[in-house]
Formats: sequence, structure tokens, C-alpha cells
Amino acid sequence: MNEKKKRFNLWELIDFAGTLIILNMLFVIFSIPIFTIGSAYNALYTASRAVIKDEPAIRTFLKTFFKDFGKPTLFWV
Repeated sequence: MNEKKKRFNLWELIDFAGTLIILNMLFVIFSIPIFTIGSAYNALYTASRAVIKDEPAIRTFLKTFFKDFGKPTLFWV
């Protein structure tokens, strides 16, 4: 195995934790009107998958929330 892969990178861990904190704050803010919890949860799930794939998570959260607003909201209500 490559030595770089084994080495612990503190900045990547801080970046990962910071992204998760921001995603959770977005989830709380977008869930304030109770009926939008379904859409916010769907966007959080999609953005969490984007974090694992090293894609832009915040942009994915916002795009998913506004694009798929109807179905998860109706399912939640």
C-alpha cells in the first residue's frame, strides 16, 4: 500500500467534519417550516452521498431541495 494512503491527514478530517456540520445546519434551517422536513431530509441524504463521492455537498443539498421539493413534501404530509 502506498505510504501516502496510510498517512493520517488532519485537514481532510476537519474538512469532512465541517461539511457535515454545515449540512446539518442547512437541514435544520430548511426544516423550520414543519411541512418541508421531507424535502430537507431527502436533500440531506443526497448530499451525504455526495460527500462520500467527493462531490460538492452544499450545492447538491440546495439543488436537490429545490428540484425535488414536491414528492418528498407530499410524502411527509
